[in-house]
Amino acid sequence: MSTGFENVKSLSLDDLREVLGVRVRSERIKLELSQQEFAERCLVPLRTYKRFENGECDSLNVFLRIVSVFDRLAGLELLFPPKQIVTAPRTPLEILTRLSHRG
Repeated sequence: MSTGFENVKSLSLDDLREVLGVRVRSERIKLELSQQEFAERCLVPLRTYKRFENGECDSLNVFLRIVSVFDRLAGLELLFPPKQIVTAPRTPLEILTRLSHRG
């Protein structure tokens, strides 16, 4: 199995968990941390962390703890960017300014 997301539409949820586990393992190894050390940093039991690396754990809580320890929570913003709320102009000056920019 590929360790990338290039064919994500064809991957099952089990496959996605496996790909995430491989990626997390790779990142942990780059940090030169054992599974035990990383699990402790994530505040999850070692057994649970091992299950995550093996693609056998589907806990959102564990995933978020791992993402947090990698200091990648800001990356979640890319998944679900906030919807921009466009408000209607309220004052005559705001209305004129908006109209003048429509040009």
